[in-house]
Amino acid sequence: MTFNPAIQCLQAFDPNGIEVNQITRALHDAAQLKAMADSAWLRVANRAEQLGAARSLGYRTTTDLIVATTGDRRGHAMRDVELGKQLAAAPVVSSPFAAGDLTRAKVTEILRAEGATDNEQRSLVKTAKASSVKKLRELDDAYLAERNIEPAPIENRLTINHGHGGGKITVTLEPVRLNLLEIALDMATTQLGLPKDLPYAQRRAEALIAIAKFFVEHAHNTTHVRGSRPHVSVIVDLDTLESRANRPARLENGQHITGEAARQMCCDAGITRIITDPRSQPLDVGTETRTFPAAMARAIIARDKHCVHPGCEAPPWACEIHHRQHFAHAGPTSAENGELRCWHHHDLQHQNDKQHDRDHLNNVCLAA
Repeated sequence: MTFNPAIQCLQAFDPNGIEVNQITRALHDAAQLKAMADSAWLRVANRAEQLGAARSLGYRTTTDLIVATTGDRRGHAMRDVELGKQLAAAPVVSSPFAAGDLTRAKVTEILRAEGATDNEQRSLVKTAKASSVKKLRELDDAYLAERNIEPAPIENRLTINHGHGGGKITVTLEPVRLNLLEIALDMATTQLGLPKDLPYAQRRAEALIAIAKFFVEHAHNTTHVRGSRPHVSVIVDLDTLESRANRPARLENGQHITGEAARQMCCDAGITRIITDPRSQPLDVGTETRTFPAAMARAIIARDKHCVHPGCEAPPWACEIHHRQHFAHAGPTSAENGELRCWHHHDLQHQNDKQHDRDHLNNVCLAA
């Protein structure tokens, strides 16, 4: 058996020929193909498990074989092997999945109903075809509750995967902790006063950062790290810091950020001078100086009371002190030149200032 003909057909597919009036049908067909491909993948994974192929090929488990073949994360591979086993034992579910009538997400929800009879599974399949995953999850929860079936224990875990220019956080939490996190995110979102036209997922991301920053800056008895409280370190050269160049800066974990992002961080931060030789080896390390001393920060807080962006009332704990005239442009460190801006509007202000500088430069060039 080979998948080559199907693969060749998909490789020849060109979506550029699809017109607007064909999009709905095209999305439906593509979703069906995706479901069929997911089903085929899980059935092949299960077949490898049944044959004990991993050991024959020099691997300890089917999971190891999948990771070596695809480069996928181990957790994903383990879930694929387990789901493949469940599908093999549930033909009532696997058949419509193979036909592309059910998505993987819906199949996963149906299989949560442990001990369901064939007729009960058929009923769930029928519901799944016409309902959302959310509705199906509610039915599964009711099914498990009626039969006093305890949900499988959830291991709380969080993974951070670094990528180019950022990263992705994946979190799995048991219900109580998940509810606590949702409450905290909603509270932070309200306190930050983020604009309603900002997508909900983006507001929650900003809220999570606000919670992290608040803990770092306000936690009592904080564990000291190399003689100081935990902080975000960024390495940036002087020319970039003072806007004479715009080379990338580097975070302590090795990821790179733009020079503009580094300058924004330095608006309200401690700065340590490190002089290096041409090979970037440190020659001298100066003492840390804080851009805005504590007394000056208190004066700015007493004056502004909250974020100064029009319509925003984010409290001081959710704010940073922004230089009205940028530090990079020789802006003085004074109460008059400082103002409170919440993390969201601080970022927005720097974006606006950056665009203003570009427009000004363009106007100068045109006038010349």
